[in-house]
Amino acid sequence: MGNFRALGGLATVINERQPPFVCIDHHVGPVKLPAGPCLIAPEATATAELVFDLANVAGWPLTPESAQALYVDC
Repeated sequence: MGNFRALGGLATVINERQPPFVCIDHHVGPVKLPAGPCLIAPEATATAELVFDLANVAGWPLTPESAQALYVDC
């Protein structure tokens, strides 16, 4: 679901500020978001799984707060 509709109220902020943008998703479909790197892996059970894997590979620490945020996303 790489589109602004999935971002809710954040879509307005992104359109106004034009920040660097990365799309990470496990849904296959056309990406209708600002240009930037895109990781789409339909074999993942949730986007949180992809973010967790990225954090592990990058060596980012998994704090209790970030673990909770990833768990809530699943």
